[in-house]
Amino acid sequence: MIIFIDGTDFPEGSTMRNIFNYKRSLLVAGMASAALVLSACSPSEDSGSPAQESTTSSADAPSKDAGHDVNWGYEGAEGPEEWGELDPAFKKCGVGEQQSPIDLTSVKKKDLVNLDFNYGVENLHLVNNGHSQQAKVAEGSTLTANDVDYELQQYHFHTPSEHTVDGKPAEGEIHFVHKDKDGNLAVVGALITEGETHEEAYRPIIDNLIKDTGVERSFDDAPVTLEDLLPKQSGYTAYDGSLTTPPCSEDVKWFVLDAPVELSSVQIEKLRKYMGENARPAQDLNGREVVEDSTP
Repeated sequence: MIIFIDGTDFPEGSTMRNIFNYKRSLLVAGMASAALVLSACSPSEDSGSPAQESTTSSADAPSKDAGHDVNWGYEGAEGPEEWGELDPAFKKCGVGEQQSPIDLTSVKKKDLVNLDFNYGVENLHLVNNGHSQQAKVAEGSTLTANDVDYELQQYHFHTPSEHTVDGKPAEGEIHFVHKDKDGNLAVVGALITEGETHEEAYRPIIDNLIKDTGVERSFDDAPVTLEDLLPKQSGYTAYDGSLTTPPCSEDVKWFVLDAPVELSSVQIEKLRKYMGENARPAQDLNGREVVEDSTP
């Protein structure tokens, strides 16, 4: 007697255990073959493809949080007014009460502790992440504010500025993003205006801006003295706010420098050309205290 199951013939005397073990061996063999096919088709991590940067919020603090693969931008259905609806992880962008940027007009004068920058010199490491030109930095450059030490993570650009004064934006803005040992963020913002003071300090950066989205490069011949990127004057305005890009997390200490960074008209125009308009509009203050240092 011959037993047929799924097109397979089993000789007389075969038990159901024999048949089960046979079918299980076929299943295991099939799974192994599928794994080999998938392995052969998967791209290798060292395949030589260009290094890429995730287009997340980064703009202020790049992360791998939920929502990192959601498309967002600065106009239309993906623009700032819609960020809060694009993904649950972006909810704060729509309903948050301590959002950034803000208009720096209604400020109180107060004697604030000076910011202590201890920045190093390093070769430029730049990425076009689809939302900004962002420079990564190595460990070791720090900011001390109110007795808290923060380490510089990256700096990036916006055109026009995100913070405004009397409702008017500057030509651009640069954000220096820091993090303390507990993961708390502090961002130092500097408005960009036309001038000559910082033209040479920023030349290695502006001359090497990256045109294509997702491309990341290191430049061995472009050393940047990070402290020279800052205005020499120490005055600033402080308030509690958020990331200015999704997910708009409200855990940021903001220090916006009173003095601007001065770049040439050619440098400013090149930033615009490579980024377009990437500034979130000023957000409601919602009763927050904004304090300007009275003794810079």
